[in-house]
Amino acid sequence: AERRRDALTGTAVFTAFAALFWLGRSRSFGMGDSPQHQLAALLWAVPHPPGYPLQTALGWLWSRLPWSDPGAAVNGLSGLFAAAAAAALFALLRLGGARRAAALTGAALMALSPLFWYYALVAEVRALNDLLALAAACGACAWARDGKPRALLAFALLLGLGLSHHPTFVLLLPAYAVWLAKRRPSAGLAGRAAA
Repeated sequence: AERRRDALTGTAVFTAFAALFWLGRSRSFGMGDSPQHQLAALLWAVPHPPGYPLQTALGWLWSRLPWSDPGAAVNGLSGLFAAAAAAALFALLRLGGARRAAALTGAALMALSPLFWYYALVAEVRALNDLLALAAACGACAWARDGKPRALLAFALLLGLGLSHHPTFVLLLPAYAVWLAKRRPSAGLAGRAAA
């Protein structure tokens, strides 16, 4: 019953912030690197190094849906990533033992903070980076708590996506190592996770 309520609350967090960010998304170019990321997604191009291939591929696919304004839709995709990151933070806090109200407050405070809010409204790499980092942390925390192979494999997939998305992801490795060190996987599971 607790997990079902948490799943419903996490879905509500995602839905509410996805609607809020979608309605507030920029209909033009944002500041900074945003024009590069938006144009790279629309034209299947390469923004400045390291290129952000995952962001570009997802933006390109998203811009091909029947939107009236593909550029604004690419901006909106950042909002969907940011909303999913808020839901992932809620899940991570609950996995870590926080009460539901505290986890909900933490997710809301992150999503409504000025810098996070800005990057949710324009085409930028940070929203996807936040989502991958928090989702990977959920996998690592779940592995430490329950030891289920699915959690370790999900962590490995998300870690790989995160490392390929943004080079600063390596800075999170020590935090993940703390969670992962709580349990030793079998040799077969470790091999599957590494693959």
